Order: sequence, then C-alpha cells, then structure tokens
Amino acid sequence: MTSPRSASEHPAHDTQQACAIREALTDSICHTPATVFDAVSARIATEVGFRTGILAGSIASHVQLAAPDWIVLTLSELAQCVRTICRASPISLVVDADHGFGNPLNVVRTVEELEHAGAQGITIEDTALPAAFGSHGKEFLISRAEAKAKMRAALHARAKPQTVIVGRTSCLRIEGLEETIYRLQSFEQCGVDALMVIGLQDESQLAAIARATELPLFCGPVPASLDAERLAAHRVRWRITGHHAYAIAMQALHQAYAELHKRGSTADYTLVPASATDLQRWMRGESFAHMQQAFMQDSQGE
Repeated sequence: MTSPRSASEHPAHDTQQACAIREALTDSICHTPATVFDAVSARIATEVGFRTGILAGSIASHVQLAAPDWIVLTLSELAQCVRTICRASPISLVVDADHGFGNPLNVVRTVEELEHAGAQGITIEDTALPAAFGSHGKEFLISRAEAKAKMRAALHARAKPQTVIVGRTSCLRIEGLEETIYRLQSFEQCGVDALMVIGLQDESQLAAIARATELPLFCGPVPASLDAERLAAHRVRWRITGHHAYAIAMQALHQAYAELHKRGSTADYTLVPASATDLQRWMRGESFAHMQQAFMQDSQGE
C-alpha cells in the first residue's frame, strides 16, 4: 500500500532540502528568506514559494517567552522551536544562534542541538553576550582569539556536511570597518561557509568587505539604496530585510482579539480570516485524513 504521507510532508532533515541554502551560496543573485516562528508560519512561507527561512533569536524569544531579545532564551527552548518548525515544514532553516550560548565548548553543544533539531544553517556571532553587568546597554565584542575558537568549535561540531556554518559579526557598528574586515578574514581562514555582516550603512563599506574576503556574504537590514541587484554585485547571497511578516501577524492578532472583546461576536470583524480550506491545507488536513483512513479503521476485518 502507498504511504499516506506524501513526499512534501516529510520533515526537512535530509540532504535534498538542506541544499536550498547551499544553492543560495553558489547562486549569482541575492536571496531573501522568510521570517518564520512556528510550524504553521513555516508551512505558509513554503506554500508561497520560499525555500529558505530564518529563525531569529529575537523572534524565538518573543514566541517562546514573550520576552525581549536580551539573551534570556535557553538553548533547549531554541532547539525545541527549531524542531517544531522543521518537523512540519520542508523549508531550509537558518537559525540565529547568537553567541552560541557561552564559550567555545557551549558552541559545540549549540551546533549539535540545533543540527539535530533540523537546522540547515547556523550563525555564530562574536558579540559579548549576554550583556555584562554595568555595561549600560553598550555592546562589546569577544576577543579575536575567542571568536576564532568559536568558529572552529562550530565546524568541529557539525555532523552533516550540508549544514551551513555562518560566521557573523556586529563589529561594524562597534569597532568599525577595519576590525570588521580582520575578523571576517579570520572567520574565513577557520573554514566557515559564509560570512554575515550586521550594521552596513552604505555601499562603500560593503564593497570594501567584498574585496577583502572571498566567501558568500549574508547581511541584515541595509539602506534602501542597496537593493537586491546591488547587493548581489558585491557577493551578498542572502539578506534579512527585517521581521515585518511577524510584526504584521502579531498586530492582526491584537486587532482580532480587541474586536472580539469589544463586540463579543465575530459578525462585524473588519479583518478577513483565513478560510477553512486554507487552514486545512496549512494544517496538513488531507495528509492526516489519509492516515486516519489507513490506520484508524479495521480494513482487514480483524
């Protein structure tokens, strides 16, 4: 008997799905991932055409704890969020692992846990996190030596060759361009698969970084003048534009609750809800119906 679960319903933990991120690294264009935060958001993103997604540390902290991005989320909580997304969706997920939850040994554990949960890309950064007592909101970097040790640790921990390890730095907004280039070059020498820069202000900074390095580049939000075509010309293969879809979804939820609380009825909602058909599709209703028929009935007369 044919399996009641279609190929599209299988978890995204295999090599074929993981290739979406690696393909982006070797492409000639700049890709934009979807911000995803749970199983359903990942399935919707996949349905509209996204092959790669990003789970930001800030968003994971929001949805898991309703807390700000102050590094109060634990590794196990982040891994569970990743597992929930990857179990239900074939999207190729890059996970913002912040500082790796501690020293280089903690980075080993972080990569092991996130890879096991289904992450196909993991970013490790060189920011000193969590904020030190008395820092008054000022950002600091870990030492050059520790930053390199974290990259080596991440690569050591990687069990699947298709997993993409990204060396990330916030140095540009903390210590400037020269130190940023030094750190990115050192990450490159460690053997990471891609480099990620946060805090780009103009094209001249990006051009200098692209000239000084060889690996594919990732970046966070950039000025509007740096469109996808200009980014691609400087070897940026993956950019995060912000987490607007998540913010829109939260605002819609707030409005829906507010209207229901005010009116006590959904008759006059100004928001248009998803149809029952859409909900069934996003929740894999057809697949579960097939499984119910296959496994929940006494078809053999026993």
